[in-house]
Amino acid sequence: MKRGKKARAALKKIKNIAGRQIRDIEREFISQQKNKYQDLFIIINKILEQKKLQDEVEQKRKEYKAHLDALKV
Repeated sequence: MKRGKKARAALKKIKNIAGRQIRDIEREFISQQKNKYQDLFIIINKILEQKKLQDEVEQKRKEYKAHLDALKV
């Protein structure tokens, strides 16, 4: 019980920090840079917004890794 609570708190903290970093980067980018990395930001936001789902169909749609090679960054 205690470890699970700490793990959830740590995950929440990591997602919070990552979200702040992404928002800061998006603010600092000029429009040309935003267009170049738009696909990457979409994937990162999906990863940050996802939650544990009980439904197997929904779990198949989850993004676990952002493959940079596929995005041609």
